[in-house]
Amino acid sequence: LQTDVDSIRGSVLQDYGGTNEFKVWDGGAEPRVGLSYTISLGAGMAGWVRVSPASGSVVNNTNTIRVIWLSQGLAAGTYSGILTVNANEAGTGQKLASKNIRLELAVNSRIPENVELPGIKGKVMIGQTVEADKGLWSRMERLTFSYRWQRAANAQGGGVEELGSGMNYVVRTAD
Repeated sequence: LQTDVDSIRGSVLQDYGGTNEFKVWDGGAEPRVGLSYTISLGAGMAGWVRVSPASGSVVNNTNTIRVIWLSQGLAAGTYSGILTVNANEAGTGQKLASKNIRLELAVNSRIPENVELPGIKGKVMIGQTVEADKGLWSRMERLTFSYRWQRAANAQGGGVEELGSGMNYVVRTAD
């Protein structure tokens, strides 16, 4: 029994899936009689990983096994366990070997986290242009931003007056 990996790592977003693959083959001496194999998952792994196919046979070739990552309903974090490939001689069913493959799945939160607060760049002086700064967020490549400039409608802070949209704003006397 031979495989092309000793461990497999996956990374998915919460509520999304993914796949990895590994190969299984008969690494015995010539002439090869072939082997049949079954794949089992350690306790508690059924909720976050599946394999396909979970059994098969090989003689002079390789079989590709898909590791299917499942994250539906899982909390963000790291999940790990052992996948075991058990091999038997194809003709007799005699046990030949077992191989453990360590699996690790990182489930990443879909919710962006603020790392650096948004703010305003520039001098807040009449006639000067200020620019909205979106700050720094995790998973920023998936985010889009829009901007609205507002001020209190009166000195007591009551009500809101809409001033415009876009990243830039020219400070006015009324501000």
